[in-house]
Amino acid sequence: MSADLMRPMDVYALARFLAERTEAYAIIDANYEGGATSNLNSTLHVRVDLDAILAVCRDGSPKILIGADAKTGQRVEIDEAALDRSVIVCSNGFGRLHDPSRALECLSQFSRRASAVILTVAEAAAGELMNDADRSREGRNALTVEFEGLLDALPGRPTFTGLTRGLQSRLKDTFLAIFDRCPVNSTTVPDSFRPLAIIATHNDQDVAPQVINDLLDGGIEVHVLDNWSIDETFERLVAISAARGGVKVERFPINEPTTYYEWRAILEKKEELAWQFPGRWIIHQDSDELRRSPWPEILLRAGIYVSDRMGFNAIDFTVCNFRPIDDTFTEGMNPETAFRYFEFGREPGYFSQVKAWRQGKERVRLAFSGGHEADFTARRIFPYKFLLKHYPLRNRTQARQKIFARLNRFDPKELALGWHNHYNKYKAEDFFLWNPSELIEFDERETRHLFLTEMISGIGIMD
Repeated sequence: MSADLMRPMDVYALARFLAERTEAYAIIDANYEGGATSNLNSTLHVRVDLDAILAVCRDGSPKILIGADAKTGQRVEIDEAALDRSVIVCSNGFGRLHDPSRALECLSQFSRRASAVILTVAEAAAGELMNDADRSREGRNALTVEFEGLLDALPGRPTFTGLTRGLQSRLKDTFLAIFDRCPVNSTTVPDSFRPLAIIATHNDQDVAPQVINDLLDGGIEVHVLDNWSIDETFERLVAISAARGGVKVERFPINEPTTYYEWRAILEKKEELAWQFPGRWIIHQDSDELRRSPWPEILLRAGIYVSDRMGFNAIDFTVCNFRPIDDTFTEGMNPETAFRYFEFGREPGYFSQVKAWRQGKERVRLAFSGGHEADFTARRIFPYKFLLKHYPLRNRTQARQKIFARLNRFDPKELALGWHNHYNKYKAEDFFLWNPSELIEFDERETRHLFLTEMISGIGIMD
């Protein structure tokens, strides 16, 4: 591999993100060759030659890694305890190795100890790791598939694989793999592990029943707070409760509707309900959302169980806003199949979506943030973001009814706090259908592969 290949621009941002989430002692840069600073904000950024870390792996005995502080150049010793609390990065370092397969195996072994191991290979250089037959295959995708094959043959398979951006081109031309201790290959969930989704709804009869059934089908129980819908949302959800069980539906406020849509009161009610279930996982959700784990083959409930087993007690989400490109969506259709095009949520509130947590003895704080995150003592957020598929606007008629009726219901006190401003950009004359060429078509595997860093960390969404 050419020595002057640039490091991927997102890989260090991802390393910093994972180091913060795992409370890592250090980020160990296993292929640092000098050049521009990586601007890491972690406790320690240590430069270690790749050969040194591979030597530790080959010896198979306790050994201290010797490196240099990336900021000061001073000698740093990484002992076993520090290694167990580190994120290891190896960016574009395999092309110069005689036996890259052995290097991959060593780094995958380190992932059983370290917080995470991140490796990248520039896609243009991936062929240099292949034999002649592999190298003769044409196309960037073929190179990626072949390199993934090398990874899949390892004793410890990567938790995530996908593409990230190169610094020089800013294209998704660099292959990324993440190894860690996530038990994704053993996700049998005890029947007793039943998260509870607490859902607020208002006038969502066209989509709320599908959302509730999706949660029930996934082994998640539901408590609905209907804010006095004037369509048939309440009645239809009561019918689901009677037919299936596992869901409780109540009006909120209990006696009569209020003049304004009082979001703070709804959030405080959610806090109160969650507090009644210490030790149970809670999902703070709306009735136009579907939530998914970071892995396409693992259901939401099993993904939450992975987080629980690893000792984390909160989950963050990446928001994907799905948009109508025509008026074909009608009541009862499955939104996940009806809407294929989305855009990442880019408003500031979308980057703080800690909306699932294991309820402790203390009451969580939702209302203080307008519902964007659950805050509580000793919160440990799972390193990777889960996926929130959001379907707020579903056809032109529904969009206009929702936006302009809701604008008149917002509480002036909450508006003064800066809440409920996400619909201010819309006007009555807007078309409310999107051009698919300006959106991203969602494919369960390909989209997650191409937008890996965006999906699991939010990195790259704003660029």
